[in-house]
Amino acid sequence: MVKSSVTFFGSNKDSLAGLKRSLIPFFSILILSLLFILTFGQFTTFTVMAAVVFSLIVCSCVGIQDISSSRNSGIWGLLIGWVLAATYLCLKVINESKLDVSKADLSVLIGLPVATGLVSYINSFILKRSKFYRSSR
Repeated sequence: MVKSSVTFFGSNKDSLAGLKRSLIPFFSILILSLLFILTFGQFTTFTVMAAVVFSLIVCSCVGIQDISSSRNSGIWGLLIGWVLAATYLCLKVINESKLDVSKADLSVLIGLPVATGLVSYINSFILKRSKFYRSSR
C-alpha cells in the first residue's frame, strides 16, 4: 500500500522544501507542454501563458508531497495525471456536447498521466540522490 504525507506551508522550512520539490517538475512539465503545443496546437502568447499556468498547477500538486520513495512519488504523479486527463475529457465533452476523441485528445489522456508519473519519479530520484531536499519529518 502506498502511503504519502502532504505538507501545506506548515512553516518557512516546509515552504522552502515544497519549492525545491517543485522546481524540476515545473520546468519539465513546461517543456513538455510547449512541445505539445508545437505538435498539436498554435504557438501563441495565449497558449504559452496557458502552458505556464498548467505547469504551475501540476508542480503545485507534485510539490506538496513529502517524498517517501521514488515509487510512491511516481504513483502520486500518475494519479495527478489521471485526474487532470479525466477533467480535460469531461470538460471537452461538456463544451462540445459530444464525445469526439482526436489524436491530440488521446495524447493528453495517455501522455499526461505517464508524463506526470515519470516527472514525479525522476524528481524524487534526483532530489533524494543529490541531498538537495531533506524532509523535515
